[in-house]
Amino acid sequence: MIPDELADCSSSAKLVWRCLHDEGALRMSELVGRLHLSENTVRSALGQLEDAGVVIERPVAHDARLRKYVLVETLDAEEPPAQRQLAYTRL
Repeated sequence: MIPDELADCSSSAKLVWRCLHDEGALRMSELVGRLHLSENTVRSALGQLEDAGVVIERPVAHDARLRKYVLVETLDAEEPPAQRQLAYTRL
């Protein structure tokens, strides 16, 4: 079920949220490829999700120049407390 925080978001933002919910953390290019949406549409959707506080941007472990997008709700399960604190301070 889509969170209440997304009630005012676009349908593309809800679609991106669902993809991240089902697939886990993904890079922009992966979202574009999976959803067959333009990069601008995905970028706008991610901005809405970040504004709603449900998604954050994180560096990719093997290459800090790359970014992936992660649902905030999944951070508690996959990262140690120190990393969670670091993620929340960047919001």
